[in-house]
Formats: sequence, C-alpha cells, structure tokens
Amino acid sequence: MKFHFTLEYKRLRRQIEELGLHPTAVFLVSVLLFLSLTFYVGIMTEKPPLLIALAGGASVSIVFRGKRTSFYGAIYTRKELLKTQGTEAFLLGLPFFLILLFSSFFTHAFLLLGAVILSPFLFLFSQRASTSFQVPPIPTPFKKRPFEFIKGFRTIWPLYLVVLFIIYKAVEVDNFNLGLVSFLIALISMSFFFTKPEPISLVTIYIQNAKEFLWHKIKLAVRNTLLLSLPFILILLGFFPDEILLVTAAVLFGLLFTLTSLLGKYAYFPSEINVIQSIALVLCLVTPPLVIIVIPVFYKKALANLNPLLS
Repeated sequence: MKFHFTLEYKRLRRQIEELGLHPTAVFLVSVLLFLSLTFYVGIMTEKPPLLIALAGGASVSIVFRGKRTSFYGAIYTRKELLKTQGTEAFLLGLPFFLILLFSSFFTHAFLLLGAVILSPFLFLFSQRASTSFQVPPIPTPFKKRPFEFIKGFRTIWPLYLVVLFIIYKAVEVDNFNLGLVSFLIALISMSFFFTKPEPISLVTIYIQNAKEFLWHKIKLAVRNTLLLSLPFILILLGFFPDEILLVTAAVLFGLLFTLTSLLGKYAYFPSEINVIQSIALVLCLVTPPLVIIVIPVFYKKALANLNPLLS
C-alpha cells in the first residue's frame, strides 16, 4: 500500500507541474482554503450540511472509476483492493467529515463517515449486481448525438424520481429550501455525465476544429441540462413564484458546474478524470464563485489538448 500511495503522490505532483504550478504552493493554498472553509461554515447563519456531505460523497466517488478499478483489480487481490480503495475513500472524505464535525453537524458527519466506510463494499456489490441482471434501456428525452446525457440519464434516473418526490413534499409542507436543495442535487448530478471520456474515434470523426467542437458540446450541454431541469423548475416556480431569483441562481450554477466538468474532461482527454479535475470540481462545488476562474483555465487547456486531434 505504501508503494501505491507514493506512486499516486508522484502522479499528483506531475499533474500540478504540467499546469505550470508549484506543487508545494498548491498544497499550501489547498490547506488554507480548507481552513477558510471550515471557519466560514462555522460562522454561517444558515449552514449547508447536506451540500458539504454531498461534496464529500462526490469526492469519494472518484476512487471508484471504472477503468481505474479494473486496472487495480488486475494487480491487487480483492482484499488488497478493498483495503486500498477504503483508505483512499477515507482520506478524500476526511476533510468534509472534519468540517461537519467542527461545525457540530454530528448526524451528517457520521452519516458521511458510514458511507465512506461502506463505499468499497457497496461498489463491489453494485458491480456484481450489474453483471447478474440485464435491464432493458429506458427511453430518454434526448437525441442520439449527446451520448453523455443518454448514458447519464439511464444511469441515475432513479435519483430524479427521488428529487421529484422530495420537491413534492417540500411543496406539501411549504418548505422552499428543501425543494431548492433537492433541485441542486439533481443539477450537480448532471455534471457527472462528463466524467468518463469517450473513445478518441468519437472525437476525431468531427470535421470541426477544436474551438467549434467545444462550442458544439457546450451548446448541447446547456440545452440538455435545461431540458432535464425543466420539470423541477416548473414545479418550484409554480408553487414558489416569489423565489424566482434563487431558482435562477441555482440553474445558473448548475449550468456553470456542468460546463466545468465538460471542459475538464476535454482538458485531459482521453484520460479519465484525474486528481486535478476532481479537486477543481469539489472546490467549485463548495465555493461556487471559483467556477468563474476554473472554466477559462479548463477551456484554454481543452483547446490546446484537442487541437492536434481536430486540426
């Protein structure tokens, strides 16, 4: 296990250096951001424990990427794999657990800790279940071209049913905040449609240059995010018309966060999501204004990365 984490540390340093940054400075800034976030959450009047726990769960989920798990599964025994992935999940979830703990959100903190501990076993169970049962594909409201939304929607459609139910209960008890948080969860989930890169052949078939290709993907992402969000928007605005500004802000953040994920994918294409992308997404999730900085950085890097493929 020591060799595994030494290798991951060296890979992280190399990825940071490829961005033209000094690893030590990045680590120090990350620690300062964590301490600032802990202090900020501690003094907030309306604290968002659910969003913090959600960000922790999202950061843990990157441990269980398909190709990464398959690769390590071919190297390690099942016991070693569970131990390694469990340790990685614990280290990624620990900062969010500490924020919740120091902010006195004990229930959310220990729910997150329980999810982190169980995550390797749940992932193995889901893999076995997916190979044992074949479910016919469900219809989607999208055309064939935006495959990310087709695949993503078919993967997590039960989540949207749960969100619709929670929004219904929020309307029933006249609790707009509950409905808004549920809507944000649905919006954030759409960004994860872009965490898995497609085969290179599905990019090189385009006759567009890199800039045209990226804008084509951006337009599709915006259109389909709005399409998938429409039922939630109509319900919230239909029953809480005075909260139009908050709903609009949530939609805007959801769009920007999805575009951050999309551009991050092509910034490192054809590799799967790496540590840099994961950290950037989690920081944007916890501190939304950061998307204004991250999007131009990812866009510029994505252009440079795709130019050799689409020139």
